[in-house]
Formats: sequence, C-alpha cells, structure tokens
Amino acid sequence: MIPAKWGRIINVASVAGLGASDPPVVRTVSYNATKHGVSGMTKQLAPNGASTAITVNAICPGFFPPR
Repeated sequence: MIPAKWGRIINVASVAGLGASDPPVVRTVSYNATKHGVSGMTKQLAPNGASTAITVNAICPGFFPPR
C-alpha cells in the first residue's frame, strides 16, 4: 500500500474496546483488552496514512442481546 500510496484498512473491534464494559455482559478482561488494542492500533495508524490515500478505520459493533 505504501508504494502504491493508496489503500483501505478496515479493522473489526467492538464497543467493548472503547471503554469499560458491564461485567455481567462481558465477563472476560482479555476480550476487552484485545478489542481496545485493535481500537488503539487503528487510532495510531490513521494519522500515519494521512499523507497518502491510505485510510484506516475500525468497525465497532455493539452488544445485541439474544431473543
């Protein structure tokens, strides 16, 4: 992507990675930590690609309770 000066990176994170979650809903610290890592990596990479046409985004779906 860097030699081409163009590209799209789309990461899949979660709203659990954007802040603290309710313990009864998400019971694992490791899940929150990994999703926060993906969100943080996206925030760090996005400005680096700004000088080119490389965009970096994260999709953060929320929790959907079962029926």
